[in-house]
Amino acid sequence: MKIKNIVSLLICTAVIFVLVSCASTESDAPDGMKILDQASGSYTVYIPNEWVADMSSGFASAYASSTDRSNISFTAYTVPDDALTPDGKYISDAKSYWEYYENKLKDVLSDIKYETYGEETTEDGKSVAVNYSTVKLDGLDANKYTFSAQLDGTDYKFIQIVCVHGTDVYIFCYTATEEAFDSHLDDVDKIVKNVRFN
Repeated sequence: MKIKNIVSLLICTAVIFVLVSCASTESDAPDGMKILDQASGSYTVYIPNEWVADMSSGFASAYASSTDRSNISFTAYTVPDDALTPDGKYISDAKSYWEYYENKLKDVLSDIKYETYGEETTEDGKSVAVNYSTVKLDGLDANKYTFSAQLDGTDYKFIQIVCVHGTDVYIFCYTATEEAFDSHLDDVDKIVKNVRFN
């Protein structure tokens, strides 16, 4: 019995060591960046040193400064079993997730206008505008949606990057007023390029 307890203790110690050694530290951050969030060790998000971390909403977010509330957020969750696209399909990729999510988004934002990236042919042979571009999020396929909309009478511009991996969905969002949007695109690009799945 004593040997069994010692073996159990050694195994627990080894597991803790592995978990701790896999976590990123500030010294791992790219130049000019700091850690925003390490959600249970499943991913790490870095932000520019000048940005202000804000975890008050319950998820990883940050804003540019106290005078410029342009912000980013990164969320992850498991896709609910009953989450279906409007045409009844299960969510299997970024595009099907967006079909599911877009209706909820329209309940909050009015007058959504997408940037378009060419055209594609639907299953029934119709040609439709493509409202996303394909990107990578730490090597995983993702879709990037750029759009403008109004919220409480103010014009905003958004980038949302959606990545579905297994049963998990990861969403990066950048939000800014239309006037401030372009001024942070270099920072946003750097943040997206440095998201890491652990």
